[in-house]
Amino acid sequence: MFQKFLEFKKRLLPQSIPTNFLSERWKKQVFSLDGQVIRKYYELALLDTLNRQIRSGNVAVTGSERYKSFDSYLFSKNQWKEKEQYHHRLAVPLDFNRYIAERKKILDNSLKRLAEELPNSEIAYIKNEHIHIRPLGTIVPEEAEALSDLVGSMLPKILSTDMLVQADFWTNFSSEFSHASTGKSYPKEDVKTLYLAILSLGTNLGLQRMANPTSEVSYEQLARMAQWYLQDENIEKANALLINFHHQLPIATYWGDGTTSGSDGLRKKVPVSSLYANYDGKFVYEKDITIYRHSADQYQTYSTKIINSHDRDGIIKNTTDLNITEHYTDTHGYTDQVFAFTHLLGLDFAPRIKNISSMSLYHLGNVPESLKSIIKKPINVSLIKENYQNILRVAHSIQERKLEASTILSKLGSYAHKNSLAKAAQEMGKIEKTIFLANYYIDELTRRRVQKGLNKTEAINSLSRKVNIGKNDKMYAPSYEGQSQIAKLSDLVLNIIVVWNSLHMQDAIKRLQEKEMCPEELIAHISPIRWAHIQFYGDYMFSNEQTTNIQSLYKNEL
Repeated sequence: MFQKFLEFKKRLLPQSIPTNFLSERWKKQVFSLDGQVIRKYYELALLDTLNRQIRSGNVAVTGSERYKSFDSYLFSKNQWKEKEQYHHRLAVPLDFNRYIAERKKILDNSLKRLAEELPNSEIAYIKNEHIHIRPLGTIVPEEAEALSDLVGSMLPKILSTDMLVQADFWTNFSSEFSHASTGKSYPKEDVKTLYLAILSLGTNLGLQRMANPTSEVSYEQLARMAQWYLQDENIEKANALLINFHHQLPIATYWGDGTTSGSDGLRKKVPVSSLYANYDGKFVYEKDITIYRHSADQYQTYSTKIINSHDRDGIIKNTTDLNITEHYTDTHGYTDQVFAFTHLLGLDFAPRIKNISSMSLYHLGNVPESLKSIIKKPINVSLIKENYQNILRVAHSIQERKLEASTILSKLGSYAHKNSLAKAAQEMGKIEKTIFLANYYIDELTRRRVQKGLNKTEAINSLSRKVNIGKNDKMYAPSYEGQSQIAKLSDLVLNIIVVWNSLHMQDAIKRLQEKEMCPEELIAHISPIRWAHIQFYGDYMFSNEQTTNIQSLYKNEL
């Protein structure tokens, strides 16, 4: 009896227990010298393997939000099968053999061109089995800076309040602010409250500080307006009106055609308790969040989101008249998987990668002789083939906004290396990255286009810092909703400034051209990102002239 009790306490494992999941490392611990399974090590091995499989996405946890099945995020296989023949909008063939044949042809041609032009290139060279690039000199004419200063000096001084009134008079952006509950438009007699609420949050000044110096409105009025009318959806619609209006201005065509854009992050400290902020070392012991902003080549900001990791949804969510086909980021916005999915969605992805000479190039079988010491790694074609339809289903789910791209990319990026789908997406991205780099190394125009695009995004972030007159680099809103509201209203103010500046610059340039003082080829080198003429500080009042505009706008609504 006592012997049976000891055997029960040992919880002996059955002879048929599965062990095929054990790694070589665990086998050395689990099996004794006589081949018996040691229970405590077996249980540890089982828990360790289960943990790794959950993290890799190969095992789902029922009822879990974080570890639920990856498939549950996507359109089902049956839904994809119904749509794949006629209704999908992906930029690649549905047939894998056609896809890989097309990519192989383009990749082989890219590497062939690289091999032919690299020896005589003035902007790239080979050293220690790596391709290095030389910095590019400036091509901006000296006269452009003088013209920019002259045009800037011709812009009239303006109160920030009056700027909002004028922009609204031109675009009627205020018409998009409806009540969160009833859907009715804001009361027109409260239009000044609307403007001041936008300014107080868009400049990060805060409702209380806006209410203190002005006799126009009280804190309670501003708070009520912010709570019921300044919703993300309303702000995005108002921004779209401003962007579409600016897109039609003749001067905007000098800066771009609205088909390219860049994205960059702007970090803010969060000194208050916030579940959405993270510690990442940027501000030592203070939490922070990132305002990730997408800006078009014509200087409009068309998408912004508060993130605590890099988000790339902005292009997919674009609801303006801008037709973005090429997008630029810095190193932090780049992964192999982003290369893959932007290609599948028909977008050209062009990051500016730090330490670009250390990047690996890949091949699909053909490598020019002069590049064989550099390009040694093949693409795993069989892995792509095995997962091709599932990857297309992921891309289709992103394109049709089944869920946010950042959710899927974050999931794939967090999965361990054993996840087949994540690895296949990386392999597809390596093809696109190699095609891009092969061109980037030797094509000066491509490098300048990427640099110019990112310079515009950085200029807009600089304007954002100037507009952010309250609390400087701090975000005191504890909730995600509050942080998002401030970020999106900041974009609204930025776009108002761009519209106002562009219209007055257009007028200034016309007057200069009448005097033959403004060569047309220099206009592309000046920018609407300027703020010296805008008065953000002081009493937030409305001039008599703009009060007349408000009354006119009010009458038009009646």
